[in-house]
Amino acid sequence: MNFLPANTIDPFPYVKSGDDRFGRVLHTWYRPELNGRFTDMNSLLAYARQQKCRDTLCHLEAAAWVLRHRFVHAYGVYNVRENWIAVLCGRFIWKDLAAKVLPDDILSGESASCSQVSIIFIALCRSMGVPARKVALRGHFAMEAKLHGQWFFFDIDMKPDFSTIGGRRSLASILAAGAQYRLYAHTASRRDVDRIFSSVIYGADGEWLAPRAAVFQTITRLLSHWGWLLPALGWALLSARVWTLKRRYERMWLKGKHVRAYTATCNDERMRRAG
Repeated sequence: MNFLPANTIDPFPYVKSGDDRFGRVLHTWYRPELNGRFTDMNSLLAYARQQKCRDTLCHLEAAAWVLRHRFVHAYGVYNVRENWIAVLCGRFIWKDLAAKVLPDDILSGESASCSQVSIIFIALCRSMGVPARKVALRGHFAMEAKLHGQWFFFDIDMKPDFSTIGGRRSLASILAAGAQYRLYAHTASRRDVDRIFSSVIYGADGEWLAPRAAVFQTITRLLSHWGWLLPALGWALLSARVWTLKRRYERMWLKGKHVRAYTATCNDERMRRAG
């Protein structure tokens, strides 16, 4: 289905920017010129490592800046050219099946949600040898990276201002000090902050986000591009089998013809002698 227009089937049209304060701020952060520059994990990793930084935290902050400005805040979903099987499954079975979870696939588009950005950033941390874990909040995803035995909180989507609390630190210490309100003062109301941090669940270090969805999308993407080879291979095998059987029957028929001719000759000879 790669010959079809990319927008033939839209599994679920998410709104890219809302009317709330958070939506307006997110929209102003988006920089379209970064789309063509950062299209896969290799380009993002190379950028982070090329920065002249004093420590690894500085490299991660440089990558976080790119991700914050690289995407429109919306779910990044497949189109029919990328993975038509996932698109159909998302349209008719469960819409989240079409939402990208593979880091390179997410970076191929212009949209990403908080969970998708977290997938990219955690994959980046692990590529740099930095332990990382997800932080599941109420209706939101963030992450933490561990450096020098200490966790550092990253919320790329909502872009908290760590200068208001004296620098980046762990979420546990932020909540213990009640500093989350100053941290998000420019992007969220106090009510929204209370709602988001009413539930905090830390993932395990080394845990991958959406592992089953990643397997599903890896398989369906391959089938979307190369699945036509399976019926073609089946047809080739069937044709070869038919040709082999045909040749076998032809040889058997010729052999039978020769036997019948020899038998007829022998019978004629016996009749001639008897006569």
